[in-house]
Amino acid sequence: KFSFEGAMKGSEPSAAPKPIPQWALVKFLNEEIEQANACRSLPVALLLFTAYACMAIFRLDHDEVFNLELALEHDIQENSNFAFSQAMGNKGVDDVNSVADFWSWMRLGVVPLVIGTGQEWIYSEDFRGGTHPAPAPQCVSAGAWATYRGDAKLASSVEFPYKSTDELPISGDYLQFNRIIGGIQAVQIVAEEDDCRVKDAFAEAFNDKWWKKSCVPPPSFNDNLPPESWAAEDVGSKHRGEWLLATESQANLTQKMLDMETGCQGTGAQGCLCKTCVEGANAFPWIDERTQKVSLRVLVFNPNMGMYALTSTVFFFARSGHVWKDIVVQSFRMTNYGSTSTTWVLIVAMVIWCCILIHMIRKETQEVLALVRRFGVKSIYEQYMGFWNVVDWISIAGSIPVVTVWIAFDLSVSDVNQQMMSMIQSDLLSDETALNHLYGLVDTVNWWARSQRYLLSTYPVIVMLRLFKSFHEQPRLALVTRTMVECGKDIVHFGLVLLVIFMTYAISGVCLFGQHLYYYANIERAMHTTFRMFLGDSDWHDLSLAGHVPAGIYYWTFNILLVMIALNVLLAIILDGYTHVKSRIGDAETLVSQSWEIYTRWDQVRQKKLITIEGVLQAFQDKEVERLKTEHFEKYNGKWDAEILEDAQREMFQREDLINVDDVLLVVPEMRKRQALDLMACGLVIYEKEYPPMTPEERGVEDVHRDVGTIKSLVAEIRRDLQLRRGGASAAANASEGLSTRFLRHNVRKLAALVEDELLEEEQFQACQKLVMRHLGGLCR
Repeated sequence: KFSFEGAMKGSEPSAAPKPIPQWALVKFLNEEIEQANACRSLPVALLLFTAYACMAIFRLDHDEVFNLELALEHDIQENSNFAFSQAMGNKGVDDVNSVADFWSWMRLGVVPLVIGTGQEWIYSEDFRGGTHPAPAPQCVSAGAWATYRGDAKLASSVEFPYKSTDELPISGDYLQFNRIIGGIQAVQIVAEEDDCRVKDAFAEAFNDKWWKKSCVPPPSFNDNLPPESWAAEDVGSKHRGEWLLATESQANLTQKMLDMETGCQGTGAQGCLCKTCVEGANAFPWIDERTQKVSLRVLVFNPNMGMYALTSTVFFFARSGHVWKDIVVQSFRMTNYGSTSTTWVLIVAMVIWCCILIHMIRKETQEVLALVRRFGVKSIYEQYMGFWNVVDWISIAGSIPVVTVWIAFDLSVSDVNQQMMSMIQSDLLSDETALNHLYGLVDTVNWWARSQRYLLSTYPVIVMLRLFKSFHEQPRLALVTRTMVECGKDIVHFGLVLLVIFMTYAISGVCLFGQHLYYYANIERAMHTTFRMFLGDSDWHDLSLAGHVPAGIYYWTFNILLVMIALNVLLAIILDGYTHVKSRIGDAETLVSQSWEIYTRWDQVRQKKLITIEGVLQAFQDKEVERLKTEHFEKYNGKWDAEILEDAQREMFQREDLINVDDVLLVVPEMRKRQALDLMACGLVIYEKEYPPMTPEERGVEDVHRDVGTIKSLVAEIRRDLQLRRGGASAAANASEGLSTRFLRHNVRKLAALVEDELLEEEQFQACQKLVMRHLGGLCR
């Protein structure tokens, strides 16, 4: 390993190395340039990764977001109770299993919890009953104690001794620090009528005499299994929208919910408070058999955090009769640049990330244009379109949707703020039309926010590939990627076997457990569950629901075949590839030593003690161009320089001409001799990697092959001489000479067979050689 130490330290030139082919030196120069470029790009790639990480993390600021969303979801989950026994609600939102349960939960649970009754919210549970039996303390007057005993009305608000425009609580307060915007929006998705899935011959009698009603088509989401979060977040086409406003009295809210439940049976269509329940002169219940999904949405604003939060409690009414439930909270900031303490970090990270992207675009564009000018358009796919250049353009292209969604999200949040300010100034916070428009804008923001989270979580993979490009030319950093390349073929072939076994157990899981466990109900969920089992995440209690014997056979064979055998074989393949790569790397340069070498070389170039590697390679290319123009004048006469350069580069990497130090100095006259010596020494290392020096045993075999070739050529010449002699010799002499020739040829063949089979020992070779030469000597005489 040389790396220009002699030239860097200014030592005297060492002995001149032996001549080497030109391609070895050119290959070394090219590798050095690539490694130096990769090493120099590593800090930029790390800075890109760090800047993007800071930008994404401080942009989302999920610690505060999680805190707010947890508070809202937990309150609905735990405190919206119904089925009361005195002060204890025995059921919650998870116990809503029918339409009747839904209305009980609405009227007794969530509406009083979110909007409030307006009385006693600041007092503890059963406050009157808890204090009634106790006598008045000596320090409290009888009038004051009467209030606590229930003889007087409890205060619904209190004036605190700090800055406030009104007594607390103020109408619309929720969980103390949040203010409800409007109230509760109740919307649902309604399906159209559809034919029932029965046989055609049975349909007429089935519909007319027994079923006597229409059926409901399947929804856009899968209502057979627990719906995904996107199904709860997506409102879709809203139907039958109703508002339960926070400014309405509790009596009006209760009456409206009763009208929605019963279809205005107590008031009739004229006095019905449910607007969407009335069709003409008739009124119908708000929820019927066509209802597929009901979403109760509450938008709050938390000025302490500067955040909006939309809480959606969603009920999926499956066609089986089951009711799936989900609570989804979607929040976003009034300003999109984090808290005040992290705003400057976010802005600096954004500036750095944008500058690096602009630098990458400029650099890659210049490289493409330079190739096009020199070699034409076809050079883009012939010379430029390598894997790592594609990674560069993917990282550039991937930033475009990130920036686009970023800007769109900011603009949509600005629209929400403007609408909110307009509603406050115009006193329209209870206007249903204005509220519907505001909630529509919030839905748009949440869609952009969800898209932004997906993109921000995907782009780091592209940045990781950009880092791998810098790792690729540093042997120790490229250990992982080279290991995967080394064992890639074995992994692909073994992966096919593993996939067959894996899919076998996934399909078996669907057949065996799908009827009892929802995470085996279809092939997609079964594959995910099987992969979790492959990594050790399994639940025997759930599996045993299918029966201990079949579940035990499934569980035992799965763990033996996949976990104990297949997984260990996969690890063995990877470790074997790692061992081979590690052995080839050997005593490779570390990142620190390579960085120091690049710096030292730059310093020597600055002091004009060295010629740049790029300059040396360019000199050899210019020499090759002149040679082609001179030796092949007719071929290149009148052709573009781009075509000549392309051929020159190809020839430069293939030339077998031996060169020495003087030849290098002749190509690059301004180079010092000690740099030329080091270059030749490094080129020799490249040559010996391609053609390692022969061991003594290998050299002996090569000498034997050479001697056999010599002997065969001599035999051929002797046979020609003998044939010429036969023309005038006697028959006896011809027979004697023919016998000697056959004997000689037999020994030569024997010698060649022994050499080719590598079975010839040194003593056997010497004996056979003496025998052959004795006959040759006699014949020559």
